[in-house]
Amino acid sequence: MRTATNGLTRVATVCLAAAALGSCGGDGGGDEDTYVRTYESACKSIIDAPERAQAEAQDIDATQDQDAAIEEYKQVLTSVFADMEQAFDQLMEAEAPDKWADFQSSVRAAGEEARQAFDEVDQRVQEVETPNDLANLGDAFDSLDFDTDDMPADLAEAAPSCKTLEES
Repeated sequence: MRTATNGLTRVATVCLAAAALGSCGGDGGGDEDTYVRTYESACKSIIDAPERAQAEAQDIDATQDQDAAIEEYKQVLTSVFADMEQAFDQLMEAEAPDKWADFQSSVRAAGEEARQAFDEVDQRVQEVETPNDLANLGDAFDSLDFDTDDMPADLAEAAPSCKTLEES
């Protein structure tokens, strides 16, 4: 389980990158303060997801039936992914101000690849049947690395959780 939850940190980086895929404001014109608040809130949620998964996983009684424990681990991961997807949705609905429109466009360009990768990771979680499968989930997260422009320094400073996410 440790490998899978640590892998969520890698997922978080991609969440930021792919989240703006459907942004109506990708071409600019959005309110800067609203955009920054949206990014900061969503990035914070994404950063907190692995810690939440780890905390919830620790509450699972590993001495119980192995199949039941594995199902609980899968539920934890599925729930965490749902929360990350909700953060994604917040970013997708954000309207970028003109000064960050190019960044938003580069993020959006990586979106389809990111969505496909997330679908594959979700499928891998659903296919987990053994503790070894759980331990091997970490390599699935390695594929979640996409080429986008670097986050503008002023956005990273205004939304420090996003800066942390980008650096992880």
